Amino acid sequence: MSEADILIVDDDDGVWRLFNATLRLGGHTCHRAASAAEARQMLTQREFDLVLCDIVMPGESGLTLCRHIYDTLPDLPVIIVTGMSGMETAREAMAMDVYGYIVKPADQSQIRISVANALRRRELEAQRRAQHRHLEQQVRIRTHALTASNAALRRSETLLAQKATELEELNRALSVLLKKQEADRDAMEARMLTNVHKAVRPYLEKLKTARLSAQQRKQVEMVEAGIRRIISPFAESLSTVGRLLTPGEFQVADLVRQGKSTKEIAVLLNLSENTVMTHRYKIRTKLGLKNRKQNMRTYLNTLSR
Repeated sequence: MSEADILIVDDDDGVWRLFNATLRLGGHTCHRAASAAEARQMLTQREFDLVLCDIVMPGESGLTLCRHIYDTLPDLPVIIVTGMSGMETAREAMAMDVYGYIVKPADQSQIRISVANALRRRELEAQRRAQHRHLEQQVRIRTHALTASNAALRRSETLLAQKATELEELNRALSVLLKKQEADRDAMEARMLTNVHKAVRPYLEKLKTARLSAQQRKQVEMVEAGIRRIISPFAESLSTVGRLLTPGEFQVADLVRQGKSTKEIAVLLNLSENTVMTHRYKIRTKLGLKNRKQNMRTYLNTLSR
């Protein structure tokens, strides 16, 4: 048991001498207050580890002093000291959760045991309060960390949502741009095919019908083959080819692609077979198939829609 500063509140000199002598043998330091008023003053001047308080004293009673102590110094333990005639009062004091009581006349063993128990309980209570404060501090730290983590998570979610929105807008913009580029490319390819067929091919056809030497005819064929190689990448879709054909030629080309014969096409379009043949000849010419041994239906089916 560690040494303690103990305040003994009792107006009886004999009781004071007994308690002081007994507790000094245990290494404790004792201080006397002969009344509740004196005890109140001493409690404001220094700290004590334990109070032994008589109930019946002149002036203010010990019970009133105990209530004052628990109101102002709730961590300070109190042991009630009472005579045999005051058991009812002692029960009232015990209801205040005092740390113990000693019945006068008391022997030294009872005094030592009661004080030792009170000081041990005070030590345990102090440990409990320290553990409770530590737990509360840990809870505050964990709560603060959790709050910070939740705030960071919410910020991350907001940032991700913003990035997702920006990405969607960028994808839409890229989609519009790609469609515009495809449309511009298709228009350019169509213009190139149209220009070649309108501005170049008629002259080639006239040259081929003119009187040419074998070398000149060979050169014209080479020019025609070169032009065909240039424009062939731009004539790989049926929609692009359609820009080169008249509406009637396009109808015939589509039926040829479906495998219809010249006679069937004439019946379906209410045309003569000669007219259908003329359309087929013009289609082959415009597609660059005139002098190539390639089936027109096979070629048309290789074109993408």
